[in-house]
Amino acid sequence: MGRPLDLEDVLSLQLPGEPTISPDGRQVVYVLRTTDTGADTDRRALWSVRATAGGLGGAHPR
Repeated sequence: MGRPLDLEDVLSLQLPGEPTISPDGRQVVYVLRTTDTGADTDRRALWSVRATAGGLGGAHPR
């Protein structure tokens, strides 16, 4: 069994959210939230992935 999560583990998580499918159904855009502990802030970036890729091979930041 692994160790319990600590605060640093939680702060290092990258959390996807707000998925939106393009009108043609080929792309999904989502917000990826990360925590910048040095700046004491959250960072958010839009990412786009092909809906038909079957994985993250087509993921791109926007």
